[in-house]
Amino acid sequence: MKRTNHTALMALVGFALLASAAACLASDAETSASATGGRRRSGTASAAARYEGDLGFARTNTRTGALNAARAVALGVDRDGVSLSVSTAIAPQHGPAVATNFNMSIGTRGDAAHSVGRAVATGGSRRTVS
Repeated sequence: MKRTNHTALMALVGFALLASAAACLASDAETSASATGGRRRSGTASAAARYEGDLGFARTNTRTGALNAARAVALGVDRDGVSLSVSTAIAPQHGPAVATNFNMSIGTRGDAAHSVGRAVATGGSRRTVS
């Protein structure tokens, strides 16, 4: 009996998640950014961006040196709506490395969904954040 209730609850939660995802169906935009910093002027920065839709753009920008930084932006628009994704990562020679991301989708019926994230890497002589 207990197992049946648990299975039914999980099925209900799964259905609710699928229904909310379908209600906010829009074009697809994805980004990622990563940076590694260290005590010397060495390190890496990488970024990726893509969109899937009828109209849109995807841009990346990276630089290394005293401050390793990466940024990616993607925007996609199609008949289902609009999606925006922005990711950044910064890793200096000294101090913590920080990364952020922001994602937003707006469907044609005005349904909206968004997510925001942040990561901080501290300690050690080399810090990587994505």
